[in-house]
Amino acid sequence: MGFGMRDRSPVRGAAHPMWGATVLRCAVVCAVCLIAATAQAAATPPADATHWVLLRDHVTGGRWYEVLLIDPATGQVSVRHDGLRESLNLADVLAIVSKSAVSAGATGRVVVMQPSSEERATGRFDHVDAGEAGTGAAATIAKAVLETVDGVRLFGSPVHVSGADERNGEGGDVGGRSSGSFRWKHDLLGIVSMDLASIARVRLQPSVAWPDIVTADGIQLDVLRLSNGDVISGFVDGWADPVPVETADGRRIEVAFDRIGAIRFGNARMRPSGVQLWLASGEVLPCDRVTALDRDAFRVMLLPGHACSLARSEVQAVVFDSGSFVGLADLALMGVESDGGEVDGSGVSVSGPPLATPVLINPGMPAGLSSVEIHGPGVFRFRLPAGATRFACEVEVPASARLWADLDLIIGTGRAQDAHRVHISADRSLTSIDVPLSDDGSGSFVIGIEPAGRGPILDVVQLRFARVLVGGE
Repeated sequence: MGFGMRDRSPVRGAAHPMWGATVLRCAVVCAVCLIAATAQAAATPPADATHWVLLRDHVTGGRWYEVLLIDPATGQVSVRHDGLRESLNLADVLAIVSKSAVSAGATGRVVVMQPSSEERATGRFDHVDAGEAGTGAAATIAKAVLETVDGVRLFGSPVHVSGADERNGEGGDVGGRSSGSFRWKHDLLGIVSMDLASIARVRLQPSVAWPDIVTADGIQLDVLRLSNGDVISGFVDGWADPVPVETADGRRIEVAFDRIGAIRFGNARMRPSGVQLWLASGEVLPCDRVTALDRDAFRVMLLPGHACSLARSEVQAVVFDSGSFVGLADLALMGVESDGGEVDGSGVSVSGPPLATPVLINPGMPAGLSSVEIHGPGVFRFRLPAGATRFACEVEVPASARLWADLDLIIGTGRAQDAHRVHISADRSLTSIDVPLSDDGSGSFVIGIEPAGRGPILDVVQLRFARVLVGGE
């Protein structure tokens, strides 16, 4: 760890034995870009706001607006803020998130983030089961779902041919893993064809749980969970009925299509790119462009080449540049250190009682922007995306902890000279932060909580819209 913990007693200067000699005490505190706590950072959106808008300008960051119109022809987004109408350049907007998506977090459902030594091999929907994503949770429970390596999520049904047709070359582009593809029937997109290498996982029977990750010699395998609960790991060698599989022990078998409940493919995950639409149903659609937004509907051109109109209530978020940031909730939690002991990458407590690991307050939020609640004292290490440049979020102390709030929030890549420290107290329980990040070679960064003068009493914060910006400054 690159950060030590300050004295946790109310009296400054007393030594604290928690971290030991292996932990480097933060010696240099860098300047932090702090934005005054205004309505834009408030947990409760203004009554007239419709969307939280994420801007490229890291000084402004995100702000609540009433989004009125989007006109790509002029490159302008017409909004209203504090009763005043203004225009934003569409090129400066990274994403807009519906207030209804944020309000969905008020349901009280939470998910505990579990430390993992894996390189986020399971994709952006780890914390959200296929039947629970988005605010339209009940509507998704009975649907088959396909997820791609770059974060697209489609409901529908697979299209397959018989094994005999595939062997006779009658399956068209539905062939082997190396040269063929997978077909999926979708209500809006029609029949979509994609290479098997682009699929992260597919669930055909909604009642069947996703299979766990299985690796062999450092390689992630394809894993099939059958309808009876049996698991087969190996390599899916095509998409036909029956499905050809080379098992981990070298056998070649065929699995009848109607026996398969879900498959987790071992394909490498990719950073999303371009425009993506997050729907209330839980789907994430690939989009060429938003052609218009008026008071009633989004008009979009979906990929590949499908024009459609979606009611405002159907669209949870539009991410205009999905490769420009990664939500904190989509990053692997690599480890935790706290008074209770230490949790390593396997999630096993090394010593002491169980730790208070981070909690996702609203795990269905689009683009990994779920609120993350962390309790201190503690240091939480997350995977740092390649090309990361900044970390930004809105910080709030929950109402139940504000009376005693007195802590330092620390963010950095593990080197003391790169640490950024923000003081949070009862008088300053709501603020925004935006700090630079640089990889120190560890491929990770840390978020830490250190108690201040009042000691470690109710040291808890919620990080809202927390994201790591990647590429460019």
